[in-house]
Amino acid sequence: MAIYKNDIVDVELNGGGILRERMNRRIGKSDDDANRFGVRVKRNGEAESMAGISCAGYFTNSQGGRITLTGTVSGNEAYVTLTDACYTYAGPFRLAIKLSGGGVTSTVRIVDGMVENIV
Repeated sequence: MAIYKNDIVDVELNGGGILRERMNRRIGKSDDDANRFGVRVKRNGEAESMAGISCAGYFTNSQGGRITLTGTVSGNEAYVTLTDACYTYAGPFRLAIKLSGGGVTSTVRIVDGMVENIV
């Protein structure tokens, strides 16, 4: 079983915007653990069921290549896990997490970060 470096934040569906942030730590090819990014969905401050909602991630690397990631949903949490392809190029990256279904279709989180070329 993998040990994940989890990065999960609360997202308010009634907030009317996309949570955008700069990641402080860098990720690298030699990471022993998978990097997993997620959201805990709330509406008016209360946990919101995500029944019928799917999650996807869109990772854009420093070369402009886009990698689509399939997400997982459980309760009011949704995650995407970076694949090996996300670590191919060193440099800046952008990850967008999008929820679809159940009356929701929107990007809820954008993470800007850096991949280091560590071997």
